[in-house]
Parts: sequence; C-alpha cells; structure tokens
Amino acid sequence: MAVVLGLVSGLVEGLFHIALQRLNILENVWYEIVWIAAFFNALALATAALVLGAIAARTGSTRFRSFAVFSLAIVAVLPCLALGLKEWMKPYAILILTVGLATAFTRWFDRHPDRRLALFRRSLPWVAALTVLIFAAMQGGFWMTERMAVRNLPAPDPGAPNILVIVIDALRADHLSSYGYSRATSPNIDRLAAEGVLFERAFSTASYTLPSHASILTGLYPRQHGVEWLTSKAISNPAFPTLGEVLQRRGYRTAAFSGNTFWFAREHGFGRGFHHFEDYFHNVTDMFMRTSYGRMLTRFVMPRLGYDDIAARKHATDTNPAVLSWLGKDDANPFFVFINYMDVHDPYLPPQPYRSKFSKNPEPGGLINWQLHMPSNLTADQLQSETDAYDGAIAYVDDQIDVLLKGLQQRQSSRPLLVVITSDHGEEFKEHGNLAHGHTLYRETIHVPLIFWQPGRVPQGLRVSLPVSNSEIASTITEFLGGSERPFAGPPLQALWSTKGTGRWDYPLAELHHRPWAENKYPVHYGSLESVMAPDWHCIQYEPPRLELFDWTNDFAENNNLADKPEMAHALAQCRTRLDSTENGVANKHQSN
Repeated sequence: MAVVLGLVSGLVEGLFHIALQRLNILENVWYEIVWIAAFFNALALATAALVLGAIAARTGSTRFRSFAVFSLAIVAVLPCLALGLKEWMKPYAILILTVGLATAFTRWFDRHPDRRLALFRRSLPWVAALTVLIFAAMQGGFWMTERMAVRNLPAPDPGAPNILVIVIDALRADHLSSYGYSRATSPNIDRLAAEGVLFERAFSTASYTLPSHASILTGLYPRQHGVEWLTSKAISNPAFPTLGEVLQRRGYRTAAFSGNTFWFAREHGFGRGFHHFEDYFHNVTDMFMRTSYGRMLTRFVMPRLGYDDIAARKHATDTNPAVLSWLGKDDANPFFVFINYMDVHDPYLPPQPYRSKFSKNPEPGGLINWQLHMPSNLTADQLQSETDAYDGAIAYVDDQIDVLLKGLQQRQSSRPLLVVITSDHGEEFKEHGNLAHGHTLYRETIHVPLIFWQPGRVPQGLRVSLPVSNSEIASTITEFLGGSERPFAGPPLQALWSTKGTGRWDYPLAELHHRPWAENKYPVHYGSLESVMAPDWHCIQYEPPRLELFDWTNDFAENNNLADKPEMAHALAQCRTRLDSTENGVANKHQSN
C-alpha cells in the first residue's frame, strides 16, 4: 500500500510541478520531476511503512494500524497539496485540509481493510510499470532525440574548431590579476589572456543573468531579444537565431552545462540551439531538493540548521566531469560547449582551501545571500570577509578551468580549440552603497572579462582598450568559421585585433528593466536604466529622466557625477545621441511588456 500511495502521489505531484511551471507560478524544474517525485515519494512512504509496521508488530493493536494508515496518507497527500495550493492557501489551511483528507482515507480503508490491501497489491505492478514507462519515455526520448539530431547534422568544415565558451557568473573584471587586481586570483585565466586577446573594457548588456546570457547567445541587446524579469522565455522566439542554432547548421554538436539553474535553464527557453542541456538533477541530492518535500526542507528546515548555501549547489567539480563525459571520444563533428560556472555567485562559499585563501578568517563569506538574507549594513571587516571569500571563489574556478582544459587536451582531438572566457555581469561590494547585482548599471556591475584564446588564429598577448559588448561574442565566433553567412547583428571583434583597423565602432549599451518590486533604495525600483560606455566616459540615464556622467580618465571608480559640468557637454551630447538612436526600440519594448 505504501509504495502505491507514494508512486501515485509522486506522479500527481510531478504533474503539479509541470503545470505550475508552465503557468509561471513555480520555477526551477523540468519534466523529469514527474518520475523523480514518484521515486522519492515511494521511498518516503516505504520507509515510513517499515517503521510503522515494526511498531505495529510489537503492539498488535488495530488502533495503531489505523494510525499507521492515517500517517501514511498524510505523508502521501501533503506534498501534493503543499505544492499545488501554496499560492492560494496559508500553510496552516493546507495542513488542516491534509488532515481532513487523510482522515477520510483512513475511514475508507478501515471499513474493509483486507479488500483495500488486496486492491493496493493488485495495483502495484500497474502503477510501478507506469512509473517505469514514464522514466523510460522521458530519459530515452531525450537520449534518442539528441542522437538523431547529431546523426542528421550536415557535414562540418574539416578545419572547423571546437568551441568552448565559459561564463563565470557574477565575475567582475577588476578582480582578475590580468585586469590589474592586486591579488593572484586567476593564474590560469591570466595565462590564457597572455596567449590570446584580452578586452580591457568589455561590458555585459545588463547587470543580471537572464538578459545577459540571451545577449551572448543571440548577439542582440535586451531591447531586441526581450528577455527580462517578466518575459524570461522570450528567447524561445524563433524570429532571431541563437548561436547554437547557427553552429548546428555548420555541423556542430552543441551542449550547455549550467551552474546557475535558477536563470540559465531550459525552463527559460535557453535549451534552444543545444542538442544537450544539463541544468537540474545533476545528482541525487539535487533531485530530492526539487521535489515538494525537498523544497519544504530547503525553506523551513535547512536555514534553521545554519545551512546558508544554495541547496545542492552545482559546483565546477560537478560540471567538468559532465562536460568530458558528454564529449566522449567522438570527433566526427566539432563541438560547441557553453558552460556557466556559478561558484563565484553569492553566497560566497567556495570549498576549502579556497574559501580562506585570501583571508585571516578561517571561514569568511556567507553573509551576503540573495535567497535568505541581504544585509543592510556590514562592518568594514565583514565586507572584507565577503570580498575575501569572493576572491577565493574566483581562484577555485580558475583552477577548475585549468582542470577542464587539461581534460580536453587528453581527448587528443584533431581539431583546434577556440576558448572564450567571459561573465554575465559584475558584482557590487558597496562601491555605490549596494551589494550583489541587478540594481544599478555602475561599472562594477557590468564590467566583465572577455578573453579569446586559439593559438595560431588569435594574436598572442594583445590587449584591446576600446569598449565592447558581450553581445558581440556570437558574431565573433561565427566569423572564425568563415563563409558569407552573417546571422548576428553585432560586429565581429576580429576587426579590433586585425591590421584593417576599427573604422566606426558603436559605443556599447547596457540596460536594466524597471523592477517595481525591488527595494525602494535601488534605482531600478523607480524605472528602467540605460547606459552608454565610451573610451573616456560612462553615461547612465535613469527613469524618471536624469543623467549621470563619469570621466573614466580621472575617475574610473565613478564617484563624481559630471553631468552638469560644462567641460563634459560634448560627452553628454554624444551620450544622448547614442541613446536617442535606440529610443524607439526601448519604447516599443516597454509597450510590449
């Protein structure tokens, strides 16, 4: 009986997960949750039944048997109701309803207990078979779809390089040694930069994950691709191509491996253009944490036990083996692998010895946590502790990048390897009074690393100072492949390291869409923000209308707003011209939202 109850409640819970996800009520889940919830609920019910059965065998009481049935019913019903009704009912009301349904079930069972048990025994093979069939159909379907898609790829160019794009989530450029940081946080990235091209002033198109990743993959600014807080699935729009789709047409097998499963995930449409996408369910713990009971444990129990990290956080040490396993020995088709490492993202809790690598405190970090607590005030020592742990996380990812590249070298592929290292946004440590990201467009939130490495194709040791956008990564990668196709709007960055010169180069933009639910201390609470980056200045336009202008030559930290200074009139005019040239696009996007 317990196993049948668990399987049925799990299948129902899984369907609730998918329905709520499609309705944008629930996040961070995908179709596999149907069989995963069935497995864990069956395991929970079977464990409870064994414990209760052992107690019942000692007591021999029919009353205890009724209590056992009642208890099993609660365990079966609660996850479905807690998940399906949490948006409309208070927790205590859900608990009362659960007790009521469990009581009704127990009365139904007690009227004819032998018949009920016989019914459950007859049902077990059918319910188990249905669960196995769902598992096989889903997992087998994903596998078969990928195999068939790869098999049907067009013949690639014999000289086409393998392509690896690494996005280090929340990494600000000025905390890398190669960007002038005083600490040796990134010796392996520094080596790649010394052997390739480093863009000193590369900027993300937004200061948070969703639109920035969409820009990297589409070559478009947020106003063009439309991926924002409330339109997170806009990248599903087939009106514009993604980098993965373009590379598939060139014979590439494509895969993405995401550490930031909150935002860079299939549920937001990022699976488009990838034959293979790994976000959720990377291990048993992660599987459980995405069930209803796992979510309740994460929300109500783990914080009270002092656990402050992201539940079942996917580390680079989880991602690297997955990448190498997917690649296997196949070298018939070139690969495009897109990785998001989330270890640098808050809460800053890298594994030891990296966590304390730059700190006198044996356990720095852990105070800044976007899920649980964002402190309003930090002492100087506490802020330094967070920064130390952040730098330790950078060192951890840096070492893991070296591990991955050595693993790729051991594959002994006949194809050259193109490596791109960047970030989706920066991070604030109170430079302008804020923490984390997604609230402003100051330099620390959008200044990201950008490094291209391919010996023989990319110049060695070149540093480019002209401001560029991460939306230009897609066009740059396709330029490496040659041919007449120009699928992406952004100009290829090769022009900045070739002998042909730059010609005219538009100043890059960054955008942050209005988020009225943000705290009123943040500018994004009051309206949208736009930003223009020039070689010598940075301009930010706020809504309601006002401008800030910073002179990078004398004030790279952006502490002095010069928007009203006569000597900056020319820069201000250039800023307004650049913003006015895209004003219609912004207005149209706002209307669509």
